[in-house]
Amino acid sequence: LDSAEMRVGKYDEMTALKRHLLITTGQTDRAIKEAQEQVEEAPYEPKNHLALGQTYMTAGKDSLANVTLRRAIEMDSTSVEALLTYADFTMRRQDMPAYLKAMRMLFAQDSYPLEKKIEIFEMLTKDRKFYGRFFFDVGALASTLMIKYPSQKRVVDLYGEHLLAGGDVKMALRHFKLHLKDEPPQLDYYMAVIDMEEYLKNADSVDYYVVRATEIFPDDPKLYIRKANRQYVKGDLNATVESFKHALTLTSDSLMQGEIWGFIGDTYHAMAERRTAQLKAKIKRDTSAYPVKLKPQKAQELCYAAYDNALRLNGDNASVLNNYAYFLSEEERDLGKALEMSSKAIKLTQNNPTFLDTHAWILYLLDRKEEARTFMRQALSLDSEGNSTLQLHYGDILFALGEKFMAETYWKRALEAGADKAEVERRLEYSKKNASGVKIHNGEPKK
Repeated sequence: LDSAEMRVGKYDEMTALKRHLLITTGQTDRAIKEAQEQVEEAPYEPKNHLALGQTYMTAGKDSLANVTLRRAIEMDSTSVEALLTYADFTMRRQDMPAYLKAMRMLFAQDSYPLEKKIEIFEMLTKDRKFYGRFFFDVGALASTLMIKYPSQKRVVDLYGEHLLAGGDVKMALRHFKLHLKDEPPQLDYYMAVIDMEEYLKNADSVDYYVVRATEIFPDDPKLYIRKANRQYVKGDLNATVESFKHALTLTSDSLMQGEIWGFIGDTYHAMAERRTAQLKAKIKRDTSAYPVKLKPQKAQELCYAAYDNALRLNGDNASVLNNYAYFLSEEERDLGKALEMSSKAIKLTQNNPTFLDTHAWILYLLDRKEEARTFMRQALSLDSEGNSTLQLHYGDILFALGEKFMAETYWKRALEAGADKAEVERRLEYSKKNASGVKIHNGEPKK
């Protein structure tokens, strides 16, 4: 290489190879000297300062490397090689503010591929601790990408996710709304807007964007599921069933169809509950804004038929298994079948307090009270929301086991958690007048 330089002069490729050889053979001082001579010969060439900085960096002379690499960037702030080198240098030194500053300059360069930028951004946000510590610096990278690539879907998603990660739901909502007019229309953006409007409890806006989305994407079953959910919330149970049934026609996915049949079953049960409550209150006809004409028994039959369809399509649908089992237990019918379904549900979804409550309650109705106590204790230990039904059921189990004082304690806790006052008072009144050891179901003692 020395001979070649004397004959034909210095060329970048040869000088770079020469520096590499000098460093790998331990001749770092000579490598530095060679790089310094290059700078002296052409002091206004950024690439020479970059080469010197890289040599300092390899030789472990961090202070000199830092000064020299920054000088190279000052001379040419668009040099991807210089920015990448300096980023690598600052990362090795764990100087994260300097690293992120270099990344921001790199993200502004058109010559550096977008895929690489996204890859770096995802790497930085993957470490949640790091992301939290340098949230605003990483946010500057997201903003840079958004400015440079305003219509790129991956960038739009990335920026929206960053806003949500910072808890700025309103800004994220505004961001995605601005992109609803993008061509071609993106279903993801509509779903994001609907989710956020729902989170912010803007019911009218949710309805508006659900309708708008179904007009643009008329063949998407997920949108009709969302539409049905909105109708359910408003109490229009008949329309809810129709929307779910329409969603069934738009998908051939058996798992999704199974989920939808489960939702249909839940809706029919809600119809049965509404009519039962109205009849108990001696209201013969449903006079609500969205009346239900089905009789409670018929609505419950349709509920079970829908659940059967759901389980034929997906026998591992834990929610359907649990709901089916619990509704059977409420009627005290087919308890063996109910127990089988409940057992499967708690195996499929472990540590779910609601599912464990169902299982415990069925065991209780089957007079397997000690087993019921064990499962209900587990349910209560996992319940972080203070579910009043769990407290009430546990009180009933304890009363049947002869533990009158503790039963009354849990009934009172259930009342504090929001249980129906009349149901709790009925239990407490019965307990005051009678000895424990009696099974209670639906608030009434059973012989």
